[in-house]
Amino acid sequence: MSQTKLLAMWQAKLKAKVVVVNRANACANHLHGILLEIFTPLVGTKILKADGSFTKAVEKLLPVLPNTRELSVSKLPTIYTLDFVIHSCEPVQGDITFVRHETSFYIGNIDKGRTLVKISSPVTPHPAYTVAEIIERRDAYKRLQEAADHIKSTLSPFGVSD
Repeated sequence: MSQTKLLAMWQAKLKAKVVVVNRANACANHLHGILLEIFTPLVGTKILKADGSFTKAVEKLLPVLPNTRELSVSKLPTIYTLDFVIHSCEPVQGDITFVRHETSFYIGNIDKGRTLVKISSPVTPHPAYTVAEIIERRDAYKRLQEAADHIKSTLSPFGVSD
């Protein structure tokens, strides 16, 4: 494969990765706020059935969560915390492969009786990225790593710690 084709494939994969990360992060930021509003008044309420699924009363309050090839959202299967996971998928332009990304967010704690006992503190929103920003950060990382490797090599007689 030529250098030009390899570069184009690398750029297409990076572009797809930025798309899936941004899609998942935007969904997490949007849903986190909505679900906090829904669950905050439910502190002290039993929200899960014995099988770990939501009670009917809670199900009625929930929005329809995305469930497509590009984006799907589900509750993580735990009975101790209320977490949601977002899966995002994007085809790589000019290739037969897909790029996937997963992110999650935490809403609160659940006790053994399946009662919501605590709501999470406000969180920093998941960021959005650009391809140019990622390339710049990767280049900066390589430069800093080379400088760190050089310094580490000068410490070889002593090691990096005692």
